[in-house]
Amino acid sequence: MNGPTVPEIPQFDRQFFDGKERFTRIGSGAVGGKGAGLLRIHQLLLASLETDAFPGCAVEIPTLTVLATDMFDAFMQRNALHEDVAEDLPDDRIAGAFQRADLQTELLGDLRALVRQVHQPLAVRSSSLPEDALYRPFAGVYGTKMIPNNQPDPDTRFQRLVDAIKFVYASTFFANARRYLRMTDHRPEDEKMAVLIQEVVGRRHGERFYPDVSGVARSYNFYRFGHARPEDGVATLALGLGKTIVDGGVAWSYSPAWPRAGPPFASARDTLGQTQTAFWAVNMGRPPAHDPIRETEYLVRGDLRDAERDGTLGREQHEERERAVRRRQRHHRRGRCLRRRFHLGLARGAGTGAADGRGPAPGDARWSPRGRPPSARRASPRSWTKARGTPARRPAPPVPR
Repeated sequence: MNGPTVPEIPQFDRQFFDGKERFTRIGSGAVGGKGAGLLRIHQLLLASLETDAFPGCAVEIPTLTVLATDMFDAFMQRNALHEDVAEDLPDDRIAGAFQRADLQTELLGDLRALVRQVHQPLAVRSSSLPEDALYRPFAGVYGTKMIPNNQPDPDTRFQRLVDAIKFVYASTFFANARRYLRMTDHRPEDEKMAVLIQEVVGRRHGERFYPDVSGVARSYNFYRFGHARPEDGVATLALGLGKTIVDGGVAWSYSPAWPRAGPPFASARDTLGQTQTAFWAVNMGRPPAHDPIRETEYLVRGDLRDAERDGTLGREQHEERERAVRRRQRHHRRGRCLRRRFHLGLARGAGTGAADGRGPAPGDARWSPRGRPPSARRASPRSWTKARGTPARRPAPPVPR
């Protein structure tokens, strides 16, 4: 089975960010469907988009290098893994067999050079030969693993990158991928996998790293709504990493031709039910328990409160909320001061008031801004009468027997 071979991609020169090229390759085989698609977009942007077309905004493909399919073939042959994948083993056993295998030595030097200079999160993505095809896109079929790549020890970063590559290789033969391939014209044993090592776009917020927004766009909308036409396409946006969209989570969809028209929900309750409340991020904090066969090993989920604290969800609304919190704190301190004055007046006694007979004067510890002596506040009518100096009502005489 022949895949898209693109010889124009330059070889990786062991300079990931500092090199002349943003799109490189390791190996001489095919780069897979996803790699070929990204290359076409990269060349299109370079050819047709001016560098200053959008001031303050960079429109480009994140820096990446591709492990070509010949590296996958050599890995499978040298470790005799074709026998294991032919038995239809469970996913965990296939992943374990791939983790125990060794990558070829001609690849390890390039990977060590990469992690030695890169200290930000990396996405290790699949790029099989039929992936991102026109009629069979294979979206979400294979594995993708994101690593924080922030450990101080370069050996640890190197080992985490190697584990992620082996995981993507193993996902070629997971049960979900085998079922999907059998519904097409391809055989699982003939599949070849290229791997993309790509920078993760985003910013670090404490122990989380994620983009403000991620999205997926399609040129044809099979479920049009409102005034939109199917050929207008559809875009789906989500807070945080794009895993929310790829996994079919709750996200916001709209037509690019009608960006202000929201989805046709019947009520406010439906709108709230179909509104995103959680997001995915790369875990930059305390490393979790080592589990190389789990795709979300280095991912964490946050909620809207986390996004508000990070300032990524409505920065202006977040600042207004902080101002409201400070106002409430000031009001609380003022109320606490008034309560202290009130209790101080109770401790000293109510007395009969100022010289004019109308109660304590302003400035007195027993003065209240409500115009009543503090001792009379929250008091019974009889106590209020005593506090103003009015003679109390005499008790009724006892009834003779």
